[in-house]
Amino acid sequence: MPPFAKSGVKGIEEHYCYATMFEITFPSEALHETRLVRQTVAVVDRRIAGILVLRPYLQRVPVPAQSIDGRSFHVEPGYTMLRKPDGSGQMYGKMMIDMRTGDIWSFPTFVDSPYPVDAGKSEPPHSRPIYLGPFVLSEAHR
Repeated sequence: MPPFAKSGVKGIEEHYCYATMFEITFPSEALHETRLVRQTVAVVDRRIAGILVLRPYLQRVPVPAQSIDGRSFHVEPGYTMLRKPDGSGQMYGKMMIDMRTGDIWSFPTFVDSPYPVDAGKSEPPHSRPIYLGPFVLSEAHR
């Protein structure tokens, strides 16, 4: 023990860091263990708080753009000439396929445009679905 490390108080152990020569005194080993536990808990607490703060930036959660109602439609791009199943007429429209059941639906647009247009009225037209038939998706396997 260096000469400047002498203490007249009994029961106090003195520890030294010789690299920087700072004096650290602990009244007992129990206090040293308590301080070590508090510092460890503080470090763990800071790391958990850091993880909670950084998690939204590191793991982005996708947000659904629409509610899920059990149907999954595939919308064919563009528009096509549609024929009514009973053969009573043809018209332009969009085709949609219900991927859950394989049902094919058409939505008439009445003009060669991807959305319904009625130039004679000031309010937008409603395009009612026409059932064209099913794709038998259950038989599509290798």
